Amino acid sequence: MVAFRDGKVYGGDALYYCIGSYALDGNSLVASVAMTLHGHKPLPVFGPDKSFELKLVGKVDGNHFAAVGQRVGSNLDITVQANRLADLPAAAGSRVKRAGAAR
Repeated sequence: MVAFRDGKVYGGDALYYCIGSYALDGNSLVASVAMTLHGHKPLPVFGPDKSFELKLVGKVDGNHFAAVGQRVGSNLDITVQANRLADLPAAAGSRVKRAGAAR
Protein backbone atom coordinates (compact mmCIF):
# COMPACT_ATOMS: atom_id res chain seq x y z
CA MET A 1 0.00 0.00 0.00
CA VAL A 2 1.30 3.43 -0.89
CA ALA A 3 -0.31 6.82 -0.27
CA PHE A 4 0.49 9.96 -2.27
CA ARG A 5 -0.50 13.31 -0.77
CA ASP A 6 0.75 16.87 -1.18
CA GLY A 7 4.08 15.83 -2.72
CA LYS A 8 4.79 13.14 -0.11
CA VAL A 9 4.85 9.35 -0.46
CA TYR A 10 4.13 7.00 2.48
CA GLY A 11 3.65 3.25 2.39
CA GLY A 12 4.86 -0.21 3.05
CA ASP A 13 4.25 -3.92 3.07
CA ALA A 14 5.17 -6.91 5.22
CA LEU A 15 8.92 -6.31 4.74
CA TYR A 16 9.58 -2.66 3.86
CA TYR A 17 8.18 0.76 4.64
CA CYS A 18 8.77 3.76 2.40
CA ILE A 19 8.84 7.51 2.83
CA GLY A 20 9.60 9.91 0.02
CA SER A 21 8.48 12.68 -2.25
CA TYR A 22 6.95 13.03 -5.69
CA ALA A 23 6.17 15.69 -8.25
CA LEU A 24 3.54 15.73 -10.97
CA ASP A 25 3.82 17.71 -14.19
CA GLY A 26 0.66 17.02 -16.15
CA ASN A 27 0.56 13.23 -16.22
CA SER A 28 4.33 12.81 -15.68
CA LEU A 29 5.42 11.52 -12.27
CA VAL A 30 8.90 11.74 -10.70
CA ALA A 31 9.50 10.20 -7.26
CA SER A 32 12.32 9.60 -4.82
CA VAL A 33 11.55 7.02 -2.14
CA ALA A 34 13.62 5.84 0.83
CA MET A 35 12.95 2.14 1.46
CA THR A 36 13.65 0.66 4.91
CA LEU A 37 13.50 -2.99 5.91
CA HIS A 38 11.40 -3.75 8.98
CA GLY A 39 10.92 -7.47 8.30
CA HIS A 40 13.38 -10.25 9.06
CA LYS A 41 15.20 -10.74 5.76
CA PRO A 42 15.59 -8.41 2.76
CA LEU A 43 14.30 -9.54 -0.61
CA PRO A 44 17.22 -10.93 -2.67
CA VAL A 45 16.33 -8.62 -5.58
CA PHE A 46 17.10 -5.57 -3.36
CA GLY A 47 20.36 -6.98 -1.96
CA PRO A 48 21.44 -7.20 1.68
CA ASP A 49 21.04 -3.52 2.61
CA LYS A 50 18.40 -2.64 5.19
CA SER A 51 17.74 0.74 3.59
CA PHE A 52 18.12 2.19 0.10
CA GLU A 53 16.67 4.82 -2.20
CA LEU A 54 14.59 4.36 -5.34
CA LYS A 55 14.31 7.01 -8.07
CA LEU A 56 11.25 6.55 -10.29
CA VAL A 57 9.89 8.22 -13.43
CA GLY A 58 6.51 7.38 -14.88
CA LYS A 59 3.08 8.33 -16.16
CA VAL A 60 -0.31 8.68 -14.50
CA ASP A 61 -3.33 7.58 -16.54
CA GLY A 62 -6.59 8.12 -14.67
CA ASN A 63 -6.53 5.83 -11.64
CA HIS A 64 -3.40 3.94 -12.77
CA PHE A 65 0.28 4.76 -12.83
CA ALA A 66 3.33 2.96 -14.16
CA ALA A 67 6.90 3.97 -13.39
CA VAL A 68 10.41 2.69 -14.03
CA GLY A 69 13.52 3.52 -12.11
CA GLN A 70 16.58 2.39 -10.30
CA ARG A 71 17.86 1.69 -6.86
CA VAL A 72 20.37 4.51 -6.26
CA GLY A 73 23.95 3.23 -6.37
CA SER A 74 23.18 0.08 -8.33
CA ASN A 75 22.15 -1.04 -11.77
CA LEU A 76 18.96 -2.63 -10.44
CA ASP A 77 16.04 -1.58 -12.63
CA ILE A 78 12.56 -1.72 -11.15
CA THR A 79 9.08 -1.36 -12.64
CA VAL A 80 6.19 -0.21 -10.45
CA GLN A 81 2.51 -0.28 -11.37
CA ALA A 82 -0.35 0.71 -9.11
CA ASN A 83 -4.05 1.48 -9.13
CA ARG A 84 -5.86 4.09 -7.04
CA LEU A 85 -8.17 2.30 -4.65
CA ALA A 86 -9.54 5.28 -2.71
CA ASP A 87 -9.09 8.96 -2.01
CA LEU A 88 -7.48 9.87 1.31
CA PRO A 89 -9.73 11.63 3.81
CA ALA A 90 -9.24 15.37 4.25
CA ALA A 91 -6.47 16.40 6.65
CA ALA A 92 -7.67 17.07 10.19
CA GLY A 93 -6.15 20.56 10.21
CA SER A 94 -5.61 22.41 13.45
CA ARG A 95 -8.69 21.28 15.36
CA VAL A 96 -6.60 19.59 18.07
CA LYS A 97 -6.33 21.65 21.27
CA ARG A 98 -2.93 21.84 22.88
CA ALA A 99 -2.63 20.60 26.44
CA GLY A 100 -2.62 23.46 28.91
CA ALA A 101 -4.11 25.98 26.49
CA ALA A 102 -6.76 27.90 28.41
CA ARG A 103 -9.73 29.48 26.62
